[in-house]
Amino acid sequence: MTYEVVSQETNAILIDNTIIFIGGTADYQIDVATLEQGNYTITVKSTQDDTTPCRLLFNFEVNENFAVEGVPALPEADAVQTICLAAFPTLAPTLQDIKVSATGEMMFYDTATDMDILPIDTALIDGEDYFISNIDPLNNCEGSDRIQVTVILSESGNANVIQRKPHILWFRRPIHK
Repeated sequence: MTYEVVSQETNAILIDNTIIFIGGTADYQIDVATLEQGNYTITVKSTQDDTTPCRLLFNFEVNENFAVEGVPALPEADAVQTICLAAFPTLAPTLQDIKVSATGEMMFYDTATDMDILPIDTALIDGEDYFISNIDPLNNCEGSDRIQVTVILSESGNANVIQRKPHILWFRRPIHK
């Protein structure tokens, strides 16, 4: 097996190593302590040259991104969001209807410390708090902080709309005889 760690900024190979083992399994750790802050890709490759009849996969390559001290910026959203149910005549609003600005994939949770990610099609509940973090697409790191959004479901078709009374102008013409 071989593995290499590549800088995403420079494409330079910073760590390159080979592990040789015969039969069984191998446990190994990749020392990334010498890497500076940044985004990296690790590639693990395996090539077997034996003829073991039970082996299903002789060659493989796995790539994974990671970061050293790479935490994504916190998502941004209004702390309280009113959602008009009239805009959803057939299906209930879901987590994907919460307005959030974030880099990368967003993750929704029931609490600030919950580890179970809510499915994106989870129906919103009136008055419920949802907690949102995101994953940096360059390094697969999820932010450790979460923002809180409280959802208010409104039956009124007038949620978040300012209504103005129409101005009606009446003109009178003089009547000439």
